[in-house]
Amino acid sequence: MNRLLKIKDIIKHIGAYILLLCISANSALGQDTKEKVLIINSGSSVERYKDTQYEFSTNMPYQKVFVDMDNPVDEKRVKSIIQNEAPDLIYCIGTNAYMVSYKQAGDKPIIFSSVLNWQRLPVRNNTYGIANTVPVNLQLFMFRYFFPDIKNIGILYNKKYNKEWVKKAIKEGEDIGINIVAKSIPEPQALESSLKALIESVDAIWLIPDPGVIADEQSLVTLFKQSEEAKKPVFAYDEIFKNDAAFIIYTDAPTIGRQSASLAIDIIKRNPTKDKVLEPAGSYIMINLKKVKKYKLKLNNDALDSVTKIIE
Repeated sequence: MNRLLKIKDIIKHIGAYILLLCISANSALGQDTKEKVLIINSGSSVERYKDTQYEFSTNMPYQKVFVDMDNPVDEKRVKSIIQNEAPDLIYCIGTNAYMVSYKQAGDKPIIFSSVLNWQRLPVRNNTYGIANTVPVNLQLFMFRYFFPDIKNIGILYNKKYNKEWVKKAIKEGEDIGINIVAKSIPEPQALESSLKALIESVDAIWLIPDPGVIADEQSLVTLFKQSEEAKKPVFAYDEIFKNDAAFIIYTDAPTIGRQSASLAIDIIKRNPTKDKVLEPAGSYIMINLKKVKKYKLKLNNDALDSVTKIIE
């Protein structure tokens, strides 16, 4: 298994190196041009958004115009900026930036990143993006690598948002030796009763970004409270859950910025990818050892070398 992980790390580094080479080549070709990119950030006060914007901007060879929605910016102002600046492409960081751009962009191509549940967004033929969650097969591989005794993982989801994703997760789980027990719920109000029925038959709960399940903060409180009472760990998708989840695997913001820049260059050069929404190229891993010990989980200590941050 160590050998397999090292191979994956090597592949990851090679992929990142190739990505940087592509960006460098594109940058050299794009110098001294009049192409322009409008960058709209939902809020640079959010550290991940700020890191993403920095890397995108650093690797973008064209003219850049910035709009930070931390400052008061209404839709009319965004529309005015789009009309006056006439950008060749709009890059949106976060959901708020995308929704405003979608309404005002006209026929301008749009790239989004740092958006949860992008499937629920309205899109056009000229909409592109970088998904905000780590590929499902990599997540499952890491679950098994870190916690070899975990056999059954439960997922609550809403068919409207994650039907196909869950179907894929079940298939990937079979291939790797993990049984995914998925339960669909029609609305967030059914969370408590559905979780109660699910939690007794699984070894862990896999929290996924699904607005049909997690509608508000109270939904999260309910999920983590019931999981703790049942002594079942939660595997999550964002570092904001670091104090409640036992294990978190999430996308790397700087890599997302570089990947978005490469995608933007390709689109401006009229060589866009066939896949409108790409898988993220990098990931971070966080483990909460307090939760691991509390639930008496068997942990593969060799796996700790792969962890970005350990909470003790």
